[in-house]
Amino acid sequence: MKRWRFVLAAACAASIAAVATVRAQDHYLAGYVGTYNCTAGNEHYPMSISSELDGRAIRVESHASYADSEYVITYVPARSVYIAEYADSRGGYETMEGRATGRTINYREVYPAKTDTMVENVPSSNMFSEVYSTVSHGKTESIHETCTKR
Repeated sequence: MKRWRFVLAAACAASIAAVATVRAQDHYLAGYVGTYNCTAGNEHYPMSISSELDGRAIRVESHASYADSEYVITYVPARSVYIAEYADSRGGYETMEGRATGRTINYREVYPAKTDTMVENVPSSNMFSEVYSTVSHGKTESIHETCTKR
């Protein structure tokens, strides 16, 4: 249990260090800032997205019935990637790396399992959507999420 906390802390520290040393460009991050009503299947929950680190990152907090969760996302222009660090109240965690193609960001998990993916549509004026896929017991399962700004 302590080991994954250390790894998560180290990953977050590395991500923050990358943000602090590389002058990040916005690359759509400001477009996400706001409060949303989200739907994934039959689940409805609130999500708040705030600007962090002088606009170089965003913090995404959601409160679904199955878990409270948080992402910190930044854009690293030197590598042309988004880095997303995730943790939730059930002990889940992951690091994802995403690349933009048009108005879509294609994420892949880089730690710990390297099996999950997420395809996210860059926000329009009042909404964004994403499809998160994971492999469980050899079977791919996907969750479709749509969030509308309040």
